[in-house]
Amino acid sequence: MALQAIKGGAWIPHIYPTGGLAFLSLLMDASAEKVACVFRVPKTGTLDKFEFRVGTVSINAASQVRCSFQDVSATNGDPDGTQDQYRNIAGSSFASNTWMVPGLLTSDGTDTGTKRSVTQGQLLAAVIEYATFTAADSVNVNTSNVPSVAVHLALQSYPDLYTTSWAKKNDQAIVLALKYDDGTYEFVGGAYPFSAVASVMFNNGSAIDERGLFFQLPSPVSIGGAWVIVSSNAAGRDFSVILYDSDGSTALETIAVDVDQFASTSARLLFVRFTANRNLLANTNYRLTIRPDTASNIILEEFDVSAAAIMDAVEGGQNFHHTSRTDAGAWTQTTTKRPAMGLLLVGL
Repeated sequence: MALQAIKGGAWIPHIYPTGGLAFLSLLMDASAEKVACVFRVPKTGTLDKFEFRVGTVSINAASQVRCSFQDVSATNGDPDGTQDQYRNIAGSSFASNTWMVPGLLTSDGTDTGTKRSVTQGQLLAAVIEYATFTAADSVNVNTSNVPSVAVHLALQSYPDLYTTSWAKKNDQAIVLALKYDDGTYEFVGGAYPFSAVASVMFNNGSAIDERGLFFQLPSPVSIGGAWVIVSSNAAGRDFSVILYDSDGSTALETIAVDVDQFASTSARLLFVRFTANRNLLANTNYRLTIRPDTASNIILEEFDVSAAAIMDAVEGGQNFHHTSRTDAGAWTQTTTKRPAMGLLLVGL
């Protein structure tokens, strides 16, 4: 079948915030306080656990934090308070700015208990709270500044903070990854599994002077353009956006970007339209990169996940990850990192 046009196009992956990726936090510093993520289950199956990130922590080694799966109240959309499956994490296991991986969440909190069976589309809550609290304990559970408020409301996915009562947070997303017992991670709308985020500065003389997205798609597609979260912060810091063929050396498109033509040099979201739609093959690797053309720094947003498999919890999955090189040399791929870049699909 011939490629069929998508009127208006479709973005992949999701466009991240134009102010740059950033961690936010929800603080638990009293015995009754807790943080939850309410979400729609992405796949029917059995759950092992959820993983999450903490910011600044100060917790007694003897204290314990409990992770649990809970049903969601049909009345108010908050966790119902029954810890159906749970696991405790010792305070001694916590460190600031760390990706946390609890043991299996089961009916009795041990590896031999019963795991959680779920059905695609059902509402579920992942809850973090104290099992044992020591005075002055504090844990910041990380959230992120993606996606937008509108997306949270549409997906019924949101962080929920309990201090004296539950309060939904519709202006941020929980930093969380959901692991199934088959070893897979699935995309949870409104939750992003970033273990680190960075604004990377580089120029045409840097140790790495070209960075981008290594990608493939499972069917033939037509690409009409691209987006990238980038900042120059000053006039004259020009760069190029390049789409490479499967050989990694042939440029299908090279779009020279003159920063002097920007409405603002601090603007971060750049959309480039290619000179022609480019037809790409199925299951074939391509590269979309950004290359500085001057000795002055530009800034590219990037994020990391703690394991390559967790990239499946982000739009595009493991087939979208980081590529880089120096002085037009050999390419290096990093499967646990991705730049804030994406494609405009105009045909499938």
